[in-house]
Amino acid sequence: MTTQPRQNIMHLLQGNKHDERRQHGRIRCTALFTRFGKILDMSASGMRVHCKGWRTPELNDVMEVEIKHPHGVIMVTSKIVWRERLGLRQYMTAFRFMDLTPEKQRQIVEVAQESLQAAALEETAQSSTHS
Repeated sequence: MTTQPRQNIMHLLQGNKHDERRQHGRIRCTALFTRFGKILDMSASGMRVHCKGWRTPELNDVMEVEIKHPHGVIMVTSKIVWRERLGLRQYMTAFRFMDLTPEKQRQIVEVAQESLQAAALEETAQSSTHS
């Protein structure tokens, strides 16, 4: 297995209109989920989730959220800091992590980095099959 050069995966790091409020850089995620939907990107201080369904979190809600990843689950206390309606029963929602221990923060960053590496490998595999 070859390792992707850093410059080839840097384009996977996400930015959006809320960057100026963010404490940590965001990493695009694959295969990470919450009960509300797919995690699109994550940092050491929060995550952006594409929420679907009738029961989506409301602005300023504080709750325990399970981050489901290929190796297990991480429980975090989160606050909803923004929410944007995308369509019928669909919202883009930002969760800010609260009261993280250094160990929990390290686990979150590791899971996000593993997801980024998986995305880079998937993209490389797709581009080599189309060559």
